[in-house]
Amino acid sequence: MPSVLFELRLLLAREPRALTRVGRTFVQEIFRWQRERAGLSGIRAPASGAVCFPHRSGGSSNLNVHFHVVVPDGVFTAAKGAARAEFWRLPTPDRMDLETLMLNVEMRVV
Repeated sequence: MPSVLFELRLLLAREPRALTRVGRTFVQEIFRWQRERAGLSGIRAPASGAVCFPHRSGGSSNLNVHFHVVVPDGVFTAAKGAARAEFWRLPTPDRMDLETLMLNVEMRVV
C-alpha cells in the first residue's frame, strides 16, 4: 500500500484530478515494469491489468492519502481470434525492482 509523499497529501486530498494522475502514474510504472520483464522472457504484445482506488485517511481518520492497488503477478496475451487470453506469470520483483519503480513514480509525480 504505497503512501504518498507528505508534502503532496493536502493537494491530493483537495484536487481529484491530481489524485487521479498520481494513481495513474503509479499503475503505469507497474505496467512498464511488467512489459519490460515480459519482453525479457520473450513474451510478445503483453497486456497488463489492475484495480486502483485512492484512500484519503488512515486508521484514525487522519489525512493519509494512499492507494490500494491489485495487480496480477503476470501479463496476458491474446492470439488473433482467440476466445481467451493466455496468462504468463512473471518473476517476483526484487528489492531493486521495487526501489526503481518507486523512484520512477516519485520523479514523474514531482
